[in-house]
Amino acid sequence: MLAPSGIRMTERVIFLDVDGVLNTARSRTLGEGRWRDLDPQAVARLDQILERGRATVVLSSAWRKAVDPQEVQARLAENGFRGTVRDRIPLREEHDPAVLERLGETKVARAGGAWPRGYEIQQWLDAHPKVAGIVILDEGHDMKHLQPWLVETNHISGLRDIHVERALAILLGPPPPRSR
Repeated sequence: MLAPSGIRMTERVIFLDVDGVLNTARSRTLGEGRWRDLDPQAVARLDQILERGRATVVLSSAWRKAVDPQEVQARLAENGFRGTVRDRIPLREEHDPAVLERLGETKVARAGGAWPRGYEIQQWLDAHPKVAGIVILDEGHDMKHLQPWLVETNHISGLRDIHVERALAILLGPPPPRSR
């Protein structure tokens, strides 16, 4: 059954930052361009988490500013990706200041207009209340209150085997509380 947002009511979501997770310093040494820099082993590990956790991807990467989820889906598929890129977190112009207020924050977005990534993810979660579980794969942006749902990768090595089981344990556990 689908919720009004198109998200399955029991669906789990992986919030994915591409750089430092799938695109690493090691893979960039190949010098073949942004999409071809993806580490195929990291992409395969992501697929393993998606399949075992019955999850889809929500793009939390800065890449969401330049390309839409459908293009990301196609480009990742060219690199062996078998999962689904469902959505992206809000862009700067889509931020809802009420999220900060609900979380008890009084300061506004940072100087460049970007919020800490944890607040951007929270805004997405508030708009999709039927999500059953989440994990955040990121190289360590500011997750604030969502830190317990973060699997932090290293920009040198990206998503490794040691991250897979940890990501699944978090994904299959309870989701964070909504701020509403």
